[in-house]
Amino acid sequence: LAPNITASDPCEPFNFTSEKIVPGWTGVVCSGFCVDLDPGACRVEDLNLMYVMFAGGSLPASLGLLDQTTSLNFMGNSLGGTIPASLGSLSKLTSLSLAQNFLTGPLPEPVLCNPLLNMIQLDFNRLTSYIPDCATAGKEYNIETVFFKGNQFTGTIPEWLFTYRVNQSER
Repeated sequence: LAPNITASDPCEPFNFTSEKIVPGWTGVVCSGFCVDLDPGACRVEDLNLMYVMFAGGSLPASLGLLDQTTSLNFMGNSLGGTIPASLGSLSKLTSLSLAQNFLTGPLPEPVLCNPLLNMIQLDFNRLTSYIPDCATAGKEYNIETVFFKGNQFTGTIPEWLFTYRVNQSER
């Protein structure tokens, strides 16, 4: 990311009229028109940092503060650590790609059972434990496409992944 921009939300300091790409922030797309520089009017809508190749590192829990974000893509970045449960609080998130990293630990239920999430790509990590069962937990879910291949999940694949609008499921 651009080291010379210090705003907590990279969309805030810019005066957008039509283009939503943030200068100096590769992979960041903002929502809204920030003509009046109203901090509430423009936020990160899409964060696509695929194959940026961060030198180690992990996903910060503060990603859960990007409340207007609809898409997060950190595919292929050699990220380690766990998936922050705070990603489950992103109420507008429809697409999450964390594939081809070194993520470990369980898949947090709030992330998979996010009501608007319809695509989750977690293949080729080192995730363990079981795949959360959103149906049994009484959670709303909208998953249509999942990629879980190349992890070390245990147990069975929850039945709801096969019976509710899922068109592709890999383990």
